[in-house]
Amino acid sequence: MDNANSSEKVWLTGVPEETNRMYGIISGYWASQIAGTLARLGIPDRLSAGPLNTVDLAAELDCDSGAVSSLLRAAASIDILSGGPEGTFSLTPLGFTLPSEVPGSLRGMAATLTAPCHWEPWGQLEQVVRTGKESTETALGADFFGYLGRHQDQLKDFLAAMDDVSRLIETEAVRVLDFPDGAHWSTSAAVQE
Repeated sequence: MDNANSSEKVWLTGVPEETNRMYGIISGYWASQIAGTLARLGIPDRLSAGPLNTVDLAAELDCDSGAVSSLLRAAASIDILSGGPEGTFSLTPLGFTLPSEVPGSLRGMAATLTAPCHWEPWGQLEQVVRTGKESTETALGADFFGYLGRHQDQLKDFLAAMDDVSRLIETEAVRVLDFPDGAHWSTSAAVQE
């Protein structure tokens, strides 16, 4: 089947569209980890002002320049970043969903859903299905919030994600709900008069 008009990314050529779609599903965690790593390192925030070269960015991050270069090229391969001259990279429109200060940011979601607090329990899914036993305590050594209480960096990302999603919902709620005069929507206080 010809994938030229498909909205799905063509990973493998000369194979049926369903094979490409399944390949994308199977390898999708690569893209998730790329987005999460970018978010946790603050790369989209740094690139929101404009392109930076790999060497300068690696120095700002105190990271290995070769590894940063690989991460940025991987992000470009999934359209989060765009490569430019002299090893520079910039955010694409898709990438502009990740800086922390943009309206509708998904930075917190990218960071938390790829962090151990979510990642490790999901890695136990087969065992959960086989045994019926919940995986969070096995994977994390504590219940979810107990784990977050001991891992403040992951708690911060989780709370940012919840705030980001609340703001997205708030925007839609205000658009579609007809509040009485003087009432307003607030994610911190619900509907108030």
